[in-house]
Amino acid sequence: MNIEKFYYDEQEKMIEEMKREMEEHDQSLSPEEREKERKKSLQEARAIMENAEQKKREHYQIVNAAKYQRFVYLSEQAMQFSKISGCNIKVQTFPDMSALIKLQTGCIWLLSDGETALEDKETMQCLLNEADWVYIGNSDRDGKNMLELEFRFELAEKLKEHVTGLGVEIARGKVKGISLDGEWKIVHTKKADYRGKAVILAAGAIHRKLEVPGEEELAGMGVSYCATCDGAFFKDKTVAVVGGGDVAVEDAIFLARGCKQVYLIHRRDQLRAAQVLQDALKDFHNITCIWDTTVEKIGGAQQVQWITLKQTKTAEEYQLDVDGVFIAVGTVPDTGFVKELIDLDEHGYVKAGEDGRTGVSGIYAAGDIRTKELRQIITAAADGANCVNSAQQDLYKG
Repeated sequence: MNIEKFYYDEQEKMIEEMKREMEEHDQSLSPEEREKERKKSLQEARAIMENAEQKKREHYQIVNAAKYQRFVYLSEQAMQFSKISGCNIKVQTFPDMSALIKLQTGCIWLLSDGETALEDKETMQCLLNEADWVYIGNSDRDGKNMLELEFRFELAEKLKEHVTGLGVEIARGKVKGISLDGEWKIVHTKKADYRGKAVILAAGAIHRKLEVPGEEELAGMGVSYCATCDGAFFKDKTVAVVGGGDVAVEDAIFLARGCKQVYLIHRRDQLRAAQVLQDALKDFHNITCIWDTTVEKIGGAQQVQWITLKQTKTAEEYQLDVDGVFIAVGTVPDTGFVKELIDLDEHGYVKAGEDGRTGVSGIYAAGDIRTKELRQIITAAADGANCVNSAQQDLYKG
């Protein structure tokens, strides 16, 4: 008997049953009752976070305030689902949900009074920023009611298992810089220094921000940089996508399949996306392109409610009501720690060829951090292989 398939099938059945029960529950309520229940769930979630915020001001330092706001937003969704299913809920930051497997990787307990069981706040910061899954549930521990948060790294965990199986040692820490000592390279972190004759830079890139008022304050409360991660929360709602490249158009198309209305906002009068994507836009009547326009402000009480737009040709400003804003205006390479050591291009990417070699002997660059045309997982993996090959050639030549 295929145990894994059986377990997967049973899991799918239970998830579908819970979803069906939730839909039936919603249909049994009047619009007024649904709104009342929604507000009650939101109040419960806010009460937990307000207690945590109060304790934070008195005793504790919150590592990432924007992420705590996101927990309020996610909790509202999770609590309603939890009432129907009768169990803790795992909310995935992709469109579908899973509610059965409690994974132990990277578990963080956030008490309702603001305490945290994780002492290493730098590690907590990494977990908050990098997690693919966010698990939210309520439980009792030592007589205290807690909001349980658990983080899971899907692809990263598989890659980790692979490299550790080959004997690779993994060390966590924020890299502050790299220095040279003859043929040796010294990687400096807050906790320790690491020496090696070859260093492969694979720090990647982060989403570029609009840098407008309200963006940081409402991050995770309607402001998102990943449509496939957060799009499920905006079903039958109105959202805006900012950008004009491939990612922006792909996001708009993805969101249009579930949202009531999608506004694609671009600062120019034509898109930069591939023609095949532009043609696909025409199949969606709920996507409206707004040309020659920039976002000047994002506003709302506790969550996104509106954005202020500015027409670039006339300087006219006006307000547009939306429930969410998805920002897709490119990426920024994480190269600040090597900017004094290695040549970067005008956008901050490491100048390196297909072989990964940089201008400094023994230092290589792979993935989104490198100057290249296409930035995808498959090209990043190829970069990694090329860097390893180049490092082997350089270390063992002659």
